[in-house]
Order: sequence, then C-alpha cells, then structure tokens
Amino acid sequence: MLGAPDSRIVTGEGLGPDLRALVPFTMVRREGKSARFVALHAPYTDGLPVMEFRAVSDTVYEVGKDRISIAAGKFSLSR
Repeated sequence: MLGAPDSRIVTGEGLGPDLRALVPFTMVRREGKSARFVALHAPYTDGLPVMEFRAVSDTVYEVGKDRISIAAGKFSLSR
C-alpha cells in the first residue's frame, strides 16, 4: 500500500468464514477531509516479489517497469 501522512496501521486476527478459526487482517486508517487508499495485491507465491510501487500522479502508478493508468471506468497497462 502506498503510504500517506498520518496513516495508522492495525494488524491482528479476526473472524473469517469459519467462526472457529481466526484469520489475520491488516487495516489502515487515515483521518482528514479526504483520503486515498492505493493498494497493490500480488496473490502469487511463486515468482519474484514486487519491489517497486509508486504513484506518478493521482491516476497513474508504476509497478516495476509496468505503468498502470486508472480513471473512472477505464484501466490501461503499458509495459
């Protein structure tokens, strides 16, 4: 997740689909008139981890050598 000033990160265990088994969670809190949360989820365990993730602008992000553009109803990826 991209950082922002005054972010508070909370981790712990909570309830999941099976109420008898706790599952780990991470929660990020931000206070202010507005907040933007940008998170990159890499669900793969095989392969290299993501080492670079940064915001170029409010709608453009770079993940390694890939550039992702996001706007209302639009998504593009350039390599």
